[in-house]
Amino acid sequence: MKKTISQRFFLSLCLMIVGCLWGSAAWAESITYSFSITPADFNGNSYDVNNKVHTTTAVCTTNRSKTMEVTWYSNQVMLKSGAMQWQAKKGYIYNKTDLGTIKSVTVTSSEGTFTTYYGTKQNPTSGTTVGGGFFKVKVGGATGKTSKVTVTFVVEENPELTTSTNSINFGSVETKGNAKNIFTISGTNLTPNSTVSLTIDDNTNFSVTPSEINVDAHGKIAAKNVTVTYAPTAVVDHSATLTISTSSGDLSREVSLSGTGIAPLTHYTVSWMVNGETYTEGTPSTDVAEGKKVETLPTNPAAIGSNVFMGWTTSAISGTSDDEPPVLFTTAEGAPAVTGNTTYYAVFAKLLSSTSSWNRVKTLAEITNGSYVIKNGVYVLPSTATSSAPKATAAPTITGDVITGNVVESITWYFTSTGKANQFYVKNSGGDYLYAKNDNNGIRVSSTSDKWTFSNNTAGYFSMQEANNSRYCGVYNSQDWRSYESATHTNYANRGKLELYKLVSEGTYTDYATTIATQPAANIHATTYYKKITSSVELADGGQYVIVYTEGEKGLLAGANNVHDATPATVVFEGNGTITTANAAAMTEITFEHNADANYYLSIGNSKYIKATNSLDLNVGTGKNNDALWTIGFDGNGNVEITSVFYDNRGILYSTAGSFKNYDVGNRGQASYPAIQLYQKVGEMPIAKATGYVSTYVADFAYVMPKHITGHTVTSAAQQGVISTTKVFRAGDEVPALTPLLIKSDEDYDAEENSRNYNPAVLNKTVDAYTGENMLEYRRTAENYTNTMKNESVYYYKLAIKNDKVGFYWGAADGAAFKMTKPSTAYLTVPQSISVQGFVLNLEEGETTGIATVVTNEDAPIYNLQGIRMNGKNLPKGIYIQGGKKFMVK
Repeated sequence: MKKTISQRFFLSLCLMIVGCLWGSAAWAESITYSFSITPADFNGNSYDVNNKVHTTTAVCTTNRSKTMEVTWYSNQVMLKSGAMQWQAKKGYIYNKTDLGTIKSVTVTSSEGTFTTYYGTKQNPTSGTTVGGGFFKVKVGGATGKTSKVTVTFVVEENPELTTSTNSINFGSVETKGNAKNIFTISGTNLTPNSTVSLTIDDNTNFSVTPSEINVDAHGKIAAKNVTVTYAPTAVVDHSATLTISTSSGDLSREVSLSGTGIAPLTHYTVSWMVNGETYTEGTPSTDVAEGKKVETLPTNPAAIGSNVFMGWTTSAISGTSDDEPPVLFTTAEGAPAVTGNTTYYAVFAKLLSSTSSWNRVKTLAEITNGSYVIKNGVYVLPSTATSSAPKATAAPTITGDVITGNVVESITWYFTSTGKANQFYVKNSGGDYLYAKNDNNGIRVSSTSDKWTFSNNTAGYFSMQEANNSRYCGVYNSQDWRSYESATHTNYANRGKLELYKLVSEGTYTDYATTIATQPAANIHATTYYKKITSSVELADGGQYVIVYTEGEKGLLAGANNVHDATPATVVFEGNGTITTANAAAMTEITFEHNADANYYLSIGNSKYIKATNSLDLNVGTGKNNDALWTIGFDGNGNVEITSVFYDNRGILYSTAGSFKNYDVGNRGQASYPAIQLYQKVGEMPIAKATGYVSTYVADFAYVMPKHITGHTVTSAAQQGVISTTKVFRAGDEVPALTPLLIKSDEDYDAEENSRNYNPAVLNKTVDAYTGENMLEYRRTAENYTNTMKNESVYYYKLAIKNDKVGFYWGAADGAAFKMTKPSTAYLTVPQSISVQGFVLNLEEGETTGIATVVTNEDAPIYNLQGIRMNGKNLPKGIYIQGGKKFMVK
């Protein structure tokens, strides 16, 4: 299969070479080479511009032929056309071999003489071969003359068809059962719009789906999943060959198949129980052959009160036990072999005590979501937001592989996986990103989103490379943190070798049980609605969305098998431009699920996804296949752009004819295909200025902590009346449902503001329960009175202002249960052994903060330690005496 490629050269103070890369007639992609040349550069000699190439993009005409126009500044000019081997990739062609080989070159000129060099790199004067391979034209002519020269390349492409494996062994499979195996097929430079067939020479025992794959208009197959099934019909070894052939006869590939049929085994039923009820979340294994293990475990159940999920066991626990059961597994590999009908029971336990430490991480597998300190040599990377390069900060004391010095918030980073192997968002507690600009002095900490991929840099050390500009991070000359193109740049201290220290917590548990007495969490119904979002930073894995054509008040509606193009939903907007949950009920709520490449599957529930086709139809079907994968972007006006990954010329658009369909993305923004918007389901998290930018919050759904908000738990209450809080959730963290928190804003309010509302993205997925100590509670009766889940007598406190002091105070006389007035607020309970009417709130920076008590005699005068009576309002930091008792203001 031969194609032609031609170039146009223009030289007038600036020499321009335009090269068109064509894999087929349907491709319209080209490269522009641009560089400046002055007459002094030539001096009457041949000139090779090999090292002055810079790339941009341009559009090539469909006839694949351009005219080269040259204005002479000297007797001869050497023009470099590029390498013999070309790659069909926008913006880059030099020294690549993917597209094909230049077979011949034709040069014509309207004026002047020319000489061509082809095949090997030659000195233009002596003709001596100096290695390499490319094409040159040397043209001679009179100064000031213009010559129109046409250069045409004839290229024979190299079609490629690859498989992720060349053999599949199914092992032993029962003759009444079957086994499946999935591999991928990819292709490039194939005949556009052709097909690839898949055939097996033994279709009795083996089958393949699909049996045919379409090649797109660009001659590509983009990692198509293929499922091979082995269903043996006899107790014997089987083998077959899967042949993959292009319809144009370009090439073919083979995958060898093998398996052994065995006699049917006895099968047993496996059941799963959580707190006395059958549990099927996550579609766990329920039919298992004798001697085999379960293949799939259920989704981990949520915590029950303060009882956290520990794993699965083989028999129910009577009451509670101080020791974990002898069989306790959390993975399919750790499960016992099945020898009869079996019931597995979820085991819960209470955290008795916990310890934490900053331990050094030495392998890539150990880098997971969590809190980290990043160290290079004797310096750590500060996490404070900055518009300049972060300064090198002295590391805290380290003993062995453990940080024994103080780890403060300003050097703490929070890693969140992007879904791609070893790649994370790296953020500080305020939700600001670590990112890199495209220059050596480019490390910054701000709102710009970036991703960092970690790799080994000698044993126990790592390099971290960011995604936007492929820059590496390290300390420059003991001065500040910078970014270079090399992982081990000579300017880096310690050659850019990074150490990672992770916050690791270990717990001791008690009261292991399979049955926990519970009561429903009455009347916890946090307010939700749909809010327009305008940037990719606001997208959340597991977030819930509706797709809307706002101006026409139409929303996307999907059915069981397709999108109802002819009947979009009618949308009702509130005065503030939001959509209430009730008004959105007619639309399809879509859950965005990340894949490994940070694209999204659009789930509508029941394991069904919105899928693209190579036509106008938007399908709905099962399976996370390539046709179910979408890129989500936004234009400069905040309108959403949803494009198929597999059919990259197709996307979800709205037509003024009245339909959401799988239109050509080239129509996007035209009058008949107006911009569409994305609305995210969010919660309502109000914080009042009067209470010092703090509040309590609990939701009956999992959510993403919004920017500028941190979530704290109350962790202890000592006899002397001091309670402590711990910062456990930061901006961007996923918060489990029914987690009562003290929330704090780090923003300053305007003078006229009394309150501010934040909007956490609602998640449609299970988030592992927080297992640490938390004295805040949420449960209430049907009449909305506080109702502790503790097995002891408590006093009830609510967040309020008293004597101009923000804190937790009795909500009713004698600390009795009181009525809650808002559906998403929490309260504090303290054992009655600690007789304190209230606690003044004093949230400071840091992991653990103090809250000093308000003494029981609230009307007594207050004195400082020098005996001076204070006015009791706006006390400065220090220790004071009231009613004969000391208290502290921090």
